[in-house]
Amino acid sequence: PLFKMRNTGTGNGAEFSATGTAVNYGVIGRNSSTGFNAAGVRGVADANSGVVIGVEGVATNSDAGTGLVGSGKATGAYISGTGASSTGLYAYGYALGVHAQNLGTGSALYAVGNGAGRENATVRIVNNQASAGMCQVVTNNSTWATTHMENDGSGEVLWLQRGAAAGNYIVAAGPTGWKFWVDASGVTHTKVLEILGGSDLSERF
Repeated sequence: PLFKMRNTGTGNGAEFSATGTAVNYGVIGRNSSTGFNAAGVRGVADANSGVVIGVEGVATNSDAGTGLVGSGKATGAYISGTGASSTGLYAYGYALGVHAQNLGTGSALYAVGNGAGRENATVRIVNNQASAGMCQVVTNNSTWATTHMENDGSGEVLWLQRGAAAGNYIVAAGPTGWKFWVDASGVTHTKVLEILGGSDLSERF
């Protein structure tokens, strides 16, 4: 390297700061190389034990602050975990854990995994709020389906499992109330049931 700083004690190797109200940067890393994975800034934590961090972004004093921002014409942020029990992205927030937005035609969030079982799922969402907590909210404003699920293997497309006896498995609600639901005992409730495919009703059950 052309320039190198090292601190063998307990302090920082170097500290850069920027102040004022303009868009200032404490550190700018620029790389014009066309080599594969050339980086403007690279953080490496090479300790063989402990909770080590390669790059840490922290916003401490503003409620509108963001710890880390990634933007790119192809990928805004690429995060991978290479260990056997690693996590590609661990996001924690009191309001939003992850806010992904794409203003083009691609995917705002694209996740690829190679783990087996629920503990190593490609995307795993946990909410520890006991009172009115919700893991996921999906909103769509188009003529297409809100969620599309596909399994090209031999497993189920959708698996529902309750950890407690109370509560429903499925609730389908409209502006005027519940239209269809399956309760904790497996009983299906619906306003109207229409059976298609013929007039012999007994063979349909």
